[in-house]
Amino acid sequence: MFRSMKTRTALAAAALVGAAALVAGCSSSPTSPSTAPAGTGDAALDELIAAAQAEGEVTLYSSLDERIVQQIQTAFQDEYGVQLSYLRATAAEISQRFSAEADADATVADVIVTLNDGFLADGIEQGRIQPLEDADIPGYPGEWLPEEAQMDGLAVVQLTQLGMGFNTDNAPEIETWEDLLDPALTGKVAISSPDSAVHLGLFYVLSEEYGMEFLEALGAQVERVYTSGSQVVEALSSGEAWAAPGTVATGLEIAKGQGAPLGWAIPENTLLSPNVMGLVADSPHPAGARLLSHFLTSEEGLALLNDSPGQVAPSTQAFEAGWLLGAELSADAAEKKAEIVEALGI
Repeated sequence: MFRSMKTRTALAAAALVGAAALVAGCSSSPTSPSTAPAGTGDAALDELIAAAQAEGEVTLYSSLDERIVQQIQTAFQDEYGVQLSYLRATAAEISQRFSAEADADATVADVIVTLNDGFLADGIEQGRIQPLEDADIPGYPGEWLPEEAQMDGLAVVQLTQLGMGFNTDNAPEIETWEDLLDPALTGKVAISSPDSAVHLGLFYVLSEEYGMEFLEALGAQVERVYTSGSQVVEALSSGEAWAAPGTVATGLEIAKGQGAPLGWAIPENTLLSPNVMGLVADSPHPAGARLLSHFLTSEEGLALLNDSPGQVAPSTQAFEAGWLLGAELSADAAEKKAEIVEALGI
C-alpha cells in the first residue's frame, strides 16, 4: 500500500551474466580465511560453525554494491574461518543464472541477496528457496531483524534510498522533488527508464503524492532517458545532465571520489528499495548457507550491509515511515505504467 515518508534522515545461464564473475576470497586475489574462532558460548551456533568449516566454503549471489559484498566477505571469513565466494551481478542476471543452474540440477549459490522483485518469493513457491524460519538458523530472526523485515520466508537486510543526484558545478541548490522543475534545469534533467521496476515505482509514488501534472512538468525538463544508473552517473559527472531523480548514493560516491563534481540529496518523501535474502533449498553447502544467513541477519552483518550513504538498516521506524517498494506497490505502479510514460512524454 502507498505510504508517505514522514521523516528524512531519521531513516538517515552463464552468458546471461556477461562480465559477472564468481570470486573466491577477495575480488583482486584469493585469500584464506582465518583460523577457526573460539567457541561462541551458543552450542547450536558452535556446532553449525564446525559443520560449515568441514564443508570449507559457501557461495553468495548478490546484486549489492561490490564494496559492501567485499566487506561481508572479509568479516565472515575472519569471524568463522569459512571461505566465502561470491557472484556480483544485476538482479535480472542473478535470477536468470540461478534459474538456469537449478533447471540443470547444477546449483552453485547457497545464499542469494537481491532486489525484492518477486524472484525469491517465486523461488519459495517452486521449492527452490527454503523459508528462513524453517531452516533452523541459530538465533533467527533475532532482535536486530524487526517483524516487518520477515517476509514470508525471506528477510529484508537492506533498504536503499532513492535520492536526487546533481552536478555541483552547474545545478542550482536541490533539496526537494519540486526543485527539479526549476527553469534553470530545463533540458538538463536525466531520468532512468520506467522499464526498471525501481524507477517505475518512484515515478508512481511521485504521481500519487504530487499528481500526474508533476510528472508532466518533470518530463518537460528531461532531455534524455537513460537505461541504467551508471549512465546517469556518467551524464551527471560530465555535465551532460545537471540533475537526476532516482539516483543511489553509492554510485555517485564512487564517481565523486574520482573527482566528479557531484552532490546528492534525500527529499523528505522518497522511495525505499528493499534487498532481501533467501536461502537456497538445494544448497551445495547447507551448513555454510545457514551460517551465512545467521551472519547477514546479525547485528554485525546488518551493520556492514548498511554502512554506506543512502542505505538504511531495516527497522520498524523505517518500514512505518517510507514508501516501500514491494509486490503491492510494484503491481499498482505497473497498472499505471502507460499513464506514467505518457505523462513523462517518453
